[in-house]
Amino acid sequence: MNKRKLFIVLIVSLLCFSLSACGFVKYVEYVQEDTDHDKVQNALNEHLAKLQELSKEEYYREDELREYRLALLDAENELRECKSVSDIEKVFEKHTKIILAIPTDIQLVIQAISDDIYELSSKEKYRDKEQNAVDSLLNDYIDALLSATTKDEAEVILYKFKTELGAIPTDAQLTEKEVSLLREELKDKFAADINYAMYRTEQRNIIDSTIGSFNSSIEDASTEEECYSINNKFLSQLSNIPTDYELLASERKTWVNNWKEELISFARDNSIYIHDEIKSALSNINVASSVQEANIIGSDVIINSIRNSGNSSLISIYRDAVKLKMKNYLIKTDYRDVDWNKFNELLSDHIAEIDLCNSIKDINDNYDDFVNEAISIPTNDEKWAEERTEHFSELSNRYGTFTLTPPSNLTVAKSYSELAGIIDYYAFYQIDKDSFVTETFRVELKFPHKNAQWEINNVYWYCELIRSAVGLTAYFEEDSSQFVITLIPYDLASQSNTDEPVSVNRHSSVISFNSNTNNYTKRPSDFDDFEYLKLYSDRLEGIWSSQQLWYALEHEYIPIVVPNSPAERVLNRAKEILREIVTDEMSTEEKIFSIYRWYAENVKYDYDYEKYLYFEDRDIFPDKYPATLNSFHAEGALLDNLAVCCSYAKSYLILLRIEGIEAYRVMIHSYTDNAIGNLGRVGYGSHAIVAVRASDGKFYYSDVEQTFWGKNGFLQKYHQILVPKAIQDPYHDGYDCVWNYLNYCDELPNILDKIVYKEKSVLIETKDDLLWHLDEFSKETDTNLQLTLFDRGNVDFDIQETIALYDEYEVVVYNFGYLTEYMIYFANSQ
Repeated sequence: MNKRKLFIVLIVSLLCFSLSACGFVKYVEYVQEDTDHDKVQNALNEHLAKLQELSKEEYYREDELREYRLALLDAENELRECKSVSDIEKVFEKHTKIILAIPTDIQLVIQAISDDIYELSSKEKYRDKEQNAVDSLLNDYIDALLSATTKDEAEVILYKFKTELGAIPTDAQLTEKEVSLLREELKDKFAADINYAMYRTEQRNIIDSTIGSFNSSIEDASTEEECYSINNKFLSQLSNIPTDYELLASERKTWVNNWKEELISFARDNSIYIHDEIKSALSNINVASSVQEANIIGSDVIINSIRNSGNSSLISIYRDAVKLKMKNYLIKTDYRDVDWNKFNELLSDHIAEIDLCNSIKDINDNYDDFVNEAISIPTNDEKWAEERTEHFSELSNRYGTFTLTPPSNLTVAKSYSELAGIIDYYAFYQIDKDSFVTETFRVELKFPHKNAQWEINNVYWYCELIRSAVGLTAYFEEDSSQFVITLIPYDLASQSNTDEPVSVNRHSSVISFNSNTNNYTKRPSDFDDFEYLKLYSDRLEGIWSSQQLWYALEHEYIPIVVPNSPAERVLNRAKEILREIVTDEMSTEEKIFSIYRWYAENVKYDYDYEKYLYFEDRDIFPDKYPATLNSFHAEGALLDNLAVCCSYAKSYLILLRIEGIEAYRVMIHSYTDNAIGNLGRVGYGSHAIVAVRASDGKFYYSDVEQTFWGKNGFLQKYHQILVPKAIQDPYHDGYDCVWNYLNYCDELPNILDKIVYKEKSVLIETKDDLLWHLDEFSKETDTNLQLTLFDRGNVDFDIQETIALYDEYEVVVYNFGYLTEYMIYFANSQ
């Protein structure tokens, strides 16, 4: 640079510096975001790697290989010049076409792929049996490869070979599986023979801790040798935990030494010869079962020797020996706290009295009184024996067994019904009063199956408890035979929608059942001799939720509910209702009518239940929100007087089953909207009803939700007390798979003939019958009444026109199949 240029540069630099100092020039330093650079660099590296995977050098002959290398080099250079991710993608796409257009030699391709196949099937990877399978596979695919005519065809063969080869387990995979099975086997066997009764509480806790440590440690084992090493190590630790007998043997030595010193000192200090007595006492102490027993044996030697000597000067020693014997008379662990407190009060009183005694005779008399009172205090074993006898005697007489019968196999299902049984079994036992734990388990499907979602959709309709009780998700493991199922429990404790039972304000129906007699004996308030206790032979303990309650009753178990649980509250309320509305003399149909009528008079449909749902989460499975409402559980109808169909059906089933009436919850659904577990919404599980066996031995559908008519609910509907399946079918797409085999009746039952108003059937067959009912109803003085009439469709006149002749009446007509219901009420009552 010449002097002139250098001078100009210096002048410009100084000028810029001066302007900057004066505030006229502002330098802005711009640093490009590192993240943009990182994205470009990552994209470059990714596409360079893809470039190398487009082909291989061994696929080409000499001229084509040179062309391939140059094309690869051009692509790399142009990619490195790109400044953005989009530029990189465009350049990569351009050069991919160029590289793939270079012709390969099929023989070279086949040779290269053959090398890959031989390398993949290395003999070092497999055991003999699996190696034979690999060799057979290898021969088949090499033959297929030799007949390939294009590179694409050869690569497809390679892909298929890799796929089939992947299904043959390697030695490492087999070892991992074997070790996994061994771990589980050793965990099952570890401490399986431990008899906890042989140990004391402290030692039991040590055992539990050792088992926990073993289970944790063996999970880290990767070989059979490690598994057995860990197993032996912890078994050794278990063997070193002393049993009660071993601890007792050590303690006896201490007791013998202490009493030997005590008794010898007593005999020497008081010049009493009791050598044989001491020897005998020490021998007995050496087999004593407790320190208390040892103290009593030692005390007796002193007491008896003083008593035999008649030496009154030893009364102080005598008194102390008697008090020691009294203090050791009972063992705290043998008594309940309340009884142990009684003993200590008794002991304190008598010791105070003995301290005031001045003669051996008085001490002995006081001691005898103490013994007589002490032996009257029952031990825990005595109390428990008595309670257990009473408890099991009653259970044996009334309940029989007490365990939910598991499916024949909890790990393999040969049909959808078997799979549903397994799922229901897990679902039933994971409902717990303290927590609702998500549980995952595996079932091998031994029947044709598709994808996991398909199987969930199918099995859902075979399950009983899981529908609206527990969420269900699943997936298949890689071998497509292990169906991994996850149960997601809802809040089965339920939450009330209302602070107190809803007041139901509606017209009162004047119809009743035509009983053979009006002299039925009302049940007393403490009546508990319900039919389910007589009919069912099996019992189930630990019923905590209302979900478990209806499930147990439906499957003919006698539920033994947990005190203060939701199940107990529901069961108690159900019995309370039945004591009021049902008598023992009633027929099956009379009981059904009475229960159905109770719903008509007392339960309101919860039209507002949707207010409690999160609308944005409705399409997400599982949807737990509806299940937190009592309206979806038996609590809703029985405790709140507020319900949707789920609550109606479950509570109705509970009442029927308690009365010994066979009933099953049936789900009516639509396959058009396959949203699982929507709990009352359109789609799967859209409606719940009950199938009831009438006295004719046939099953009928009964829908108590239908008792509540209209949003205001001022009328009562009775058209679905008992109806044949033929009436229900036209209104729904399908029915629940669980109870579709029941012997359903095809015709309307005779129950309609026995529903009467003033002893006359409300089933209208002639115009005179209708006019009689309308005239009689007009005589009612209470205008807040409703008369319900029925028509089977076989009358030859217009019933509605006839009713319209009476200006004082309003009527609501409801058509249901070939049955029509007329709900008539006084016009001025609304």
